Amino acid sequence: MTQVADGSIDFEHVSFRYSKTAKRDALEGVDLHIRSGMTVGILGGTGASKSTLVQLIPRLYDATDGVVKVGGVDVRRYDLGVLRDQVAMVLQKNVLFSGTIAENLRWGNPQATQEELVRVCRLACADEFIQRFPEGYETHLEQGGTNVSGGQKQRLCIARALPKKPRFSFWTTPPPRWTPPQTPESARPSGRRSRIPPSSSLPSGWPLSSMRT
Repeated sequence: MTQVADGSIDFEHVSFRYSKTAKRDALEGVDLHIRSGMTVGILGGTGASKSTLVQLIPRLYDATDGVVKVGGVDVRRYDLGVLRDQVAMVLQKNVLFSGTIAENLRWGNPQATQEELVRVCRLACADEFIQRFPEGYETHLEQGGTNVSGGQKQRLCIARALPKKPRFSFWTTPPPRWTPPQTPESARPSGRRSRIPPSSSLPSGWPLSSMRT
């Protein structure tokens, strides 16, 4: 399969263990059905296998039993590159690379226009602080983003996930002043919450959202 039809996610009687010698399953008998357009929270304590569940979708691991489907199709039927190209991740530990803000934002989509970068930064509430830098989107970032604050790094990483227009996006923690996506809409005025446009997300320890594409 070379195309993912939509952002729906289905777990059908899914179990997973990390090795054949493991004494117990990390996940057992999971049935989960998320339609495109839904926002779902995955909550649990440390060691509850939240991240493991997420990692079965882009096939970082394969289910031991049962079937994981995206777009109504068993994930094992997709070309692996095609499947993973539909995924964007915003991790609890945000990573930025040495280069300009614009170069970092284009990491997932080198063809993104300047207008697209501004649009996604407004959605992620990043445009306001970027505009305060003398060089704006051409501001140089140090490796790891050491010359911006933690909150600014988080917003830039959220914005960076959007230009590739992924069907699935994984969020580990909710960013400040961010409203989980429900329906696509334009960025709201600066200082208010923004809603992120269509894609699908699976966080580790916070909401997983599957959004209409």
